[in-house]
Amino acid sequence: MKHLYFLVLFSLVFLGLNAQTYDTLRIMTYNLLYYRVNFSNCNATSNNPDNKDNYIATIFDHVQPDILIVQEMGVNPGAFDAPMVAFHQNIFLNRGLTHYKRANFTRSNNSNIVNACYYNSNKVELKSQFLLTNGSNNQNIVRGIDFYTFYYKNPNLGQPGVDTLFFVCIGMHLKAGSTQSDITQRTYALEAVMNHINQNIGEQNVFIMGDFNMNSSNEPGFQALINHPNQSIRFYDPINTLGTWFNNSTLAFTHTQSTRLNQTNNNCFVGGGLDDRYDMILITDPVRNESMGMRYVTSSYTIPGNDGLRFKNFITSTSPVPNQSVPPSVLTALYENSDHLPVYIDVVVLKSNLSVSDFTHKKWKWNATYNEGVIRIHTQGEMPTSFNLQITDLTGKIILTKKIEDATYTDIVLSSRLSKGIYMVSINDAGFTSSRKLIVY
Repeated sequence: MKHLYFLVLFSLVFLGLNAQTYDTLRIMTYNLLYYRVNFSNCNATSNNPDNKDNYIATIFDHVQPDILIVQEMGVNPGAFDAPMVAFHQNIFLNRGLTHYKRANFTRSNNSNIVNACYYNSNKVELKSQFLLTNGSNNQNIVRGIDFYTFYYKNPNLGQPGVDTLFFVCIGMHLKAGSTQSDITQRTYALEAVMNHINQNIGEQNVFIMGDFNMNSSNEPGFQALINHPNQSIRFYDPINTLGTWFNNSTLAFTHTQSTRLNQTNNNCFVGGGLDDRYDMILITDPVRNESMGMRYVTSSYTIPGNDGLRFKNFITSTSPVPNQSVPPSVLTALYENSDHLPVYIDVVVLKSNLSVSDFTHKKWKWNATYNEGVIRIHTQGEMPTSFNLQITDLTGKIILTKKIEDATYTDIVLSSRLSKGIYMVSINDAGFTSSRKLIVY
């Protein structure tokens, strides 16, 4: 039996809606793997920085994030921020993307790798940043945790940076390892994060992201994020997949490391295939429930390069089927640049006096499932009485086009069963299109 594995994309195209009512921001986190820094077996030969720039540019152009927070940005012994500056120059400025700015360089505990942040200044501006250096035990954490406070540049909301929408992005790279000492250090770090939020930020639009280096949501540090005594500052997993991530085939669609099966590049890149959910983005309740002018776009949580079919395998493998979740050039770039995959989400923000809820009711609420040659369309809420349905594969080949006359409940029997792979199911009516992406295996 073939099942729908996981809905990973939700897209809305409001062709007839006033473009001034809302905007979408894309936020991405990515562990670059020792960018322009020599460490152990990672050097300019095994982890060539010029090649990495080309790979990262390819990935960036595919995702086009408005905010990019990276881990393992190198620190130069002479000019500490030289790798961060080079990244800004090579990925953005040299390619005409001059509207992308960078946050200030920060470092703690003499770490040779740090976080870095780049952002689309046409949409957002950095108001302030803060580096957390101590854990809840008042001892240095292995790498500093960065708090970036942004405001959305909405011309309809008065004075920029004052009368506007604020949100906080937290970038971090927690202590690696599975010993009790490693777990305790991660716990101290995340307890300190929550203490800072509780004392200085409060209930707000907050995103925490990066390399968590955790095997399970049962770790005390993760529990500190999702079960803080102050419920208003708790974090939530946008895809609600708590449990043991490591070595769990059921949660293969969440895994971000490793992109390869064996250690490569003179053992610079870790092997093992995709079996860890180290990298992720969590959100606070105001982002879930649009209570502060910002809303997570349902099912937008995406791990480029993970099609859910690479458990303990390399992302460029052709078994059980070729990986068509991203274009071939992007897949190659993801494989060659790092042993981690990036993660991104989309959020809706306000652009006028309308609240997000004012146009939420215009969304079409529907779902598509597949079983034994039958596509089933389930709908609820406000829907057109009829619509056009189209099914395509990721190459753009049209599998089916059909006019649906009754939108309440529809079974579509295909002339032949779908092969394993990824498909787009789209419905369209009067210039309004909504799509779902499904995986058949």
